[in-house]
Amino acid sequence: MLSTIHVVMIPAILLVLFLFVFLFGFRFRKQADRARSEHATSDDVKANAHQQEKTDLFDANMPIISDLLSNNGDVCCVEHEQEKPSDLSLMFLANARVMDFTSPRSRHCGRNRDNRRRSSSFSVKRAKPTGHRSSKTSSCRWVFWRLMGSEKMTELEWKAALRRVGDVSNISDFWQIYGHHPRPSDLPCGHDYNLFKEGIVPMWEDASNAKGGRWLIYIPKSRRTDVLDRWWRKLASAVMGKPFADCIEHICGVVVKVRKGSEKITVWTRDADNKEVNMHIARIIKKTLDIPVHKTLFYIAHNFPGPTSRPELMYTL
Repeated sequence: MLSTIHVVMIPAILLVLFLFVFLFGFRFRKQADRARSEHATSDDVKANAHQQEKTDLFDANMPIISDLLSNNGDVCCVEHEQEKPSDLSLMFLANARVMDFTSPRSRHCGRNRDNRRRSSSFSVKRAKPTGHRSSKTSSCRWVFWRLMGSEKMTELEWKAALRRVGDVSNISDFWQIYGHHPRPSDLPCGHDYNLFKEGIVPMWEDASNAKGGRWLIYIPKSRRTDVLDRWWRKLASAVMGKPFADCIEHICGVVVKVRKGSEKITVWTRDADNKEVNMHIARIIKKTLDIPVHKTLFYIAHNFPGPTSRPELMYTL
């Protein structure tokens, strides 16, 4: 009788142990697979973020590089230090200094090569002079202004809130100022950045602006972080470089405005009645910012009757 019980119980116990080991092993393997999957996903996210950071860094610094290169005239190589250096190898005409860029907000022009950061992601290497000079670049001097105001201000409050930040002779100067101030997407409501020619105050009442107007580029809140900063950088760089060189005498300045409903980038021109020139400027704006054809730009004159009147919409593109 006892031996019969043993014969029945032993296989049953072994079966239970086998099932226990099998289920435990299956569960452990499932958890391990999940952990590996999460780790792989995390690595992919980090890799994508790292690559996006490099892309943003290149996009942020490209205007300063291209301006230095296009304004000075000798062959120079811009290198992007990636895992595959061959991914990016650009040649420009310039007589540039050696430059390093460590982040979109920290830009260093390497006047002393020994003081350069070794962790830079970009470098501009000087080449032998070729004697070539670019003739189509802006030689204007500019001033960077910041309006630290609110949604509704009187004229006196507005004037008190307008601060002259610094002089800008070239894109390198612009980036030094830009790097020490919040980006447009980080500005509080009622704040503006203004880049105007020297001698022109960013006010409608200024003699250079009185008969002029402005092109309006509206940016919805949903596109604030990915478009506002990039478009402002590109447009501010463009007015000091080649894109607007043939019409720069008609441009007074560029503005980025942060308001409650939406953000605006505006380009102020000298003569609101000069439709041919203003339409030409609008076409350059669209090309520079790669604005889709279906997106409309609006031109508004400054000299409308009074504060209670609506601005006059003169034309669109």
